[in-house]
Amino acid sequence: MEPESGSLEDGAEVLYWSENHKTWLAARIKEVGRADKALWVSVSPPNPAVWKHAVKHKMMRRSGLVWAKLKGYPPWPAVAHQRCCLTQGEVDKDLVYFLGDNTHQLMLRSSLVPFTAETWEHMSGALKKKDRVLQRAAVEAIRDLQERGEAVHDGMSEYLKLHSQAVDTAKKQSVLKLEAAKRAVEAASANLNRHQGKARKAAVQMAASGLSSWTSALEAFDGEEIICKQTTGLLKFVDGDAKVQVSENGAPSIISLAAFERFAGSGSKQTKTSIKLKESQLALGKAAENALGGAPLPVQKLSLIHI
Repeated sequence: MEPESGSLEDGAEVLYWSENHKTWLAARIKEVGRADKALWVSVSPPNPAVWKHAVKHKMMRRSGLVWAKLKGYPPWPAVAHQRCCLTQGEVDKDLVYFLGDNTHQLMLRSSLVPFTAETWEHMSGALKKKDRVLQRAAVEAIRDLQERGEAVHDGMSEYLKLHSQAVDTAKKQSVLKLEAAKRAVEAASANLNRHQGKARKAAVQMAASGLSSWTSALEAFDGEEIICKQTTGLLKFVDGDAKVQVSENGAPSIISLAAFERFAGSGSKQTKTSIKLKESQLALGKAAENALGGAPLPVQKLSLIHI
């Protein structure tokens, strides 16, 4: 199917499918051309602009704001995009970008109603539902109409007065939470890299002395608080061996990992899993694996144990 005349003018807003990112990317048209009878579109971003095959990249041109009627949901403010061209036998559906929750859905045009001042009175009843995401979607749609200089119903202006502040506050809180999460991930990554570096260095030194990589990896966590059941202690290395500093009768005492298990009242005798780093809640065995770059710990098989 050929694109309609003027449907791909320079500057038009489009979405195109990125196989690398496995998602739809937004862009603006810079140029339109043909090669081997196929339609190609130059879009930006990225910068400089790149040429995209209109069919292979499922090029979609923005057609406008709509109320999207999806089964199980109230009519939802959204932005509809129409396919620029289709392959033979392909069903013509609009790509609908739901405002508020930033999701996409391919929908038949019969399920879409224009989001305009004329349709506001009839469709806005759905917004009475106390749904913060739906409120954010409506605020974004009304603001979009205003920014494009289109007519706005008096009811839309009243809706903005009632909900804009709450929507903006919630959006700021979401941004702050996202930034905090990013900082936490960066800190955790830096912490893990520090442990891995210490563990690898210790592993080389300990291997020369014949000690296991399990012990050498744990040395990366020297001085950190550990926990078994409800009992806590500090992981300490004494003469290259993993120990635990606990408080007995108010006085500090250094005991073995196995003794720490007994001290905590654990009968598992599996120090690698029963004892954890308190802050991260990682079992010592898993922590040691992570410190060594995720490599599984070596298992020493004993064919016969003499008691």
